[in-house]
Amino acid sequence: MNLSDRKELATPKPDVWLNVRTVAERLDCSDKIIRTLIKEGHLPAKRFRGRTLKILEADLDKFTNKQMRPSAEDCEIMHRTPPIRRKP
Repeated sequence: MNLSDRKELATPKPDVWLNVRTVAERLDCSDKIIRTLIKEGHLPAKRFRGRTLKILEADLDKFTNKQMRPSAEDCEIMHRTPPIRRKP
């Protein structure tokens, strides 16, 4: 490993913020599930300009790595389906 390789390893990557839709697409789920994960504290997020929720790509990576060994609760959250509403 030469000196330039060591510098690249030592240089922190800039923060990359992702919106809810992008995260949902990456996880192949709905925006609503992502918002639920944020609301329940499973996925950290920050609010920008009062309304827009953004997730750090590093936090998403940590979340997805955790999902490789999911708990029963995490599985239930990720595979939650909306209730079927039947017409009266």
